[in-house]
Formats: sequence, C-alpha cells, structure tokens
Amino acid sequence: MGVATMSRHLLLVPSLACPAGCSYCFGPHEGGSSMGLETVHAAADWQNSFHDKDRLEITFHGGEPLATGAGFYREALPLLHDGLSSRNVRFAVQSNLWLLTDELCSLFKAHGVSIGTSLDGPEEINDAQRGPGYFRRTMAGMELARAHGLDVGCISTFTAPLRPARRRGLSLLCLVRRKMVFGECFCYRRPARDRCRTSL
Repeated sequence: MGVATMSRHLLLVPSLACPAGCSYCFGPHEGGSSMGLETVHAAADWQNSFHDKDRLEITFHGGEPLATGAGFYREALPLLHDGLSSRNVRFAVQSNLWLLTDELCSLFKAHGVSIGTSLDGPEEINDAQRGPGYFRRTMAGMELARAHGLDVGCISTFTAPLRPARRRGLSLLCLVRRKMVFGECFCYRRPARDRCRTSL
C-alpha cells in the first residue's frame, strides 16, 4: 500500500485592489501598496523553516492578483521556485483575467502556473451580480490565455436570486468552453445566519 503524500497550500495576496465590483465580494476593491519582494522572500524563508518535503501549492489571490503587473511575477516566480528548490512547488493564480497580458501568459506558461477565473453563468446571469461588462472582459482574458496554450479553470458563485438558474448557467458555459473545469459555490441566507456550501 502506497504512502499518502501531504500537500501544503500557501495563499499570497499581491494586491487588495480589484477593478471589478461583484455584489457579494468581501474585498475592499481599493488596495494600498502592492506586495513587496521582501514579503515574498519572507514567505519562502518561513516555508523552509518547516524542513519538510511536502508538496507546496502556492496560489496568488486577491483582490486582483494581476493588479501588480508582470514585473512582480517576473521576479517573484523565480524567487519562490529557487528559494524553495527542495520542495515540489506548484503555482496557481485566481483572477478575473481583465489585466492578463501576453507577457503574463508567457511567464505563467514558463513557470507552470495554473490559471483560475470566476464566472457565474451566461452573460445575463453573471453580470447581474458581478457587474456590467464582467462576462465579456473575463472571456477575452480566457481567449488570450488559451491562445498561449494555457487552460483556464473556473469557479461559479450562485446567490439565492440566481440559484434556480445554476444548472442552466453551468450547462451553457460548459457547452461553449468544453476545456474549462468548474467548481460551484452556493451562497444563500437562512434565518438568523448565513451559510455557504461549496462543491468542486
């Protein structure tokens, strides 16, 4: 019988800023300064202090993680890769993809960064809670990623008003983007408390 391999997960938030205005988002949307490389160095040193060989998943989240621009990733990705050379490190980024560029795509491909985004269904369903124009801007980012040979995963959030349409939303999106992998997040209100259930 094989031995189970542990995997640790480190979440880095390069920027709290985000150009979107999703109605249910807990974020501040307006961030201060972006994460400095000294923080990236500190994160690598902290992980090395554990002296283990477990696989390490590093996800860049936000805010909007691409708000830092390509310059941050041009330095941070090799810094983390080299600084954690004794570990099996995998990178991911969760973004609305509005700020994705050719240079970022090249960097992500070179460093094996998995890309995830968020869409709640077809345009009318998605934009009802994420804001006008969100769907088209995110789809444009997806097309750019795929033009560089990068697959894009996707999570979807369904609030109470849109919950009845969730199956139609996922069905339509999967038909249009067959290579996408979807997760679901259902958020709804019950008396006296909020509950959130996720399914991947």
